[in-house]
Amino acid sequence: QYLAEVLDLSPRRKQWLQERVHASGIRRRHTCVPEFMDGFNYECSSDTATTSCDPSSHSLNERMRRYEREALKLAEGATASLLKRTDARLDEITHVIWVTCTGFAAPGPAQALSDRLGLQDHVHHVQVGFMGCGAALQGLRLADAYCASDPDAVVLLLCVELCTLHFGSSLRSAEQMIIATHFADGAAAALISRRQIAPSPTLCLRSFCSLKLHADPGLLT
Repeated sequence: QYLAEVLDLSPRRKQWLQERVHASGIRRRHTCVPEFMDGFNYECSSDTATTSCDPSSHSLNERMRRYEREALKLAEGATASLLKRTDARLDEITHVIWVTCTGFAAPGPAQALSDRLGLQDHVHHVQVGFMGCGAALQGLRLADAYCASDPDAVVLLLCVELCTLHFGSSLRSAEQMIIATHFADGAAAALISRRQIAPSPTLCLRSFCSLKLHADPGLLT
């Protein structure tokens, strides 16, 4: 209903969108832009002025500042929740892999997260960026490679996406509407190691393979 109002969709287009939303099975989504709930136009503070606009009309610099701030909070919460379910300690983490395609910063949010968590100074950091939905698997494969080369490695893998930062009223194509209804904001964390760091592993990585699938162009028409 929100998208139909914001995008001023025709009845036929609105029905098409409702069918896709229902088929997704997604019942709840989250956003780091709470101003959405106050209406589409909202006040945005910048270094020079306050303007009323939708997220996509903010400068890239403004959106990335919010990305760094909100992504860091989500990642910290996901890591804290994860550590409660394992026997690992923060000072045992040897690698941090940050996976994202909705924001970028140099040297990256993982550095700021390490400082906030108090990780060891010799922790290795790497970012897997702009690889879309398959990026988490690339993060797992990279973590597995670290553990294969160092049996004592304990890798913190973080996947953080803030998709709603980039939503805007001009995004009216079928592809963009599907993106807007399926992808929101959140974070997930995992620890990967060959050591026994949990009462019982929830997932064992055996091997990886890659297969390119050719999508039917008709799915988005």
